[in-house]
Amino acid sequence: MTPVPLVPVELAAMADADGLVRVADLRRYGVTAREIARWSASGVLKPLVRGWYSLAQDDDRSAWERRRHDHAQRTRALVLQLDGAAVASHHSALVMHGLPTYAADLRQVHLMRTQDDHSRRRPGLTLHRCVDGAGHDATSVEPAVAVVQAGLLGSAVSSLVAADAAVHRGLVTTDALDEALDLLRGPGSAGVRRILGHVDGKAESPGETRTRLALTLMGLTLESQYAVTDGDFLAVSDLRVAGTRLLVEFDGFVKYSRADPYRLERCPSDVLVTEKVREDRLRELGWVVLRIIWSELDDVAVLRRRVERALALADATAQTLVTLGTPSPVSGL
Repeated sequence: MTPVPLVPVELAAMADADGLVRVADLRRYGVTAREIARWSASGVLKPLVRGWYSLAQDDDRSAWERRRHDHAQRTRALVLQLDGAAVASHHSALVMHGLPTYAADLRQVHLMRTQDDHSRRRPGLTLHRCVDGAGHDATSVEPAVAVVQAGLLGSAVSSLVAADAAVHRGLVTTDALDEALDLLRGPGSAGVRRILGHVDGKAESPGETRTRLALTLMGLTLESQYAVTDGDFLAVSDLRVAGTRLLVEFDGFVKYSRADPYRLERCPSDVLVTEKVREDRLRELGWVVLRIIWSELDDVAVLRRRVERALALADATAQTLVTLGTPSPVSGL
């Protein structure tokens, strides 16, 4: 990780709680343009939008997490710059609420005006017209509105990914989503409404949401967070194909290695070993486990073939268990 330059005390004192620094405050304090340029060149200050910088931060976030953080900082700066005339909307509001985005261009900040109906766009910023009745606080539209807006802006799937997470975390209800859909009725809203009919607050990741949607569109009936127990053994699978012995897991394909061999805390390789032991036990109990990765979600033909083979294997396994007279394990929560 690249070392972060030390932040001068006076800069830290003038930054707000989110680490934003306004140039006007620096100049009022007597900081010269040359000093600001030097701090920016050294990495102490990071330019966001005209008139605003953020302090350098030392963290171990992933590249994707840093992009989300940078987007949130630019969004905050633009909201402050417009001084109450606009709030974060669409995927920018999702980021502000800590909700996942899908297929979103984080180079572009989206804001909604709070009073007038004029919209405009320039590189880095889209200002949308005010939507009467859309709830918001000082910085962002409410989560349900942001969920629907995100789907109207790009892929409807982005609405479902965000909605699953928002319902899971208790930030929205299905009733709130219905109200937001009514509020934002217009071109594209029928598609967003249709896909939001598949909301499932049990989903625990965007990949799980996309997997469930893909299999549902293939005509399968699914049960989320399906639990299999056997004595003191408990395994909760992302999905079960109803009426079968097929369990489906989404695999985010994390790096299964230990970056520092001398660190003792749990790392991805430990997770891999645990998952293998868990799946071995499930197979011993007569379950078929199908793992799906990101790339397969974008290749429906490949995914369908794998699912069909897994279903055939699950059916054969069930027939074998019936022949052997093996009782089914207690399952389902």
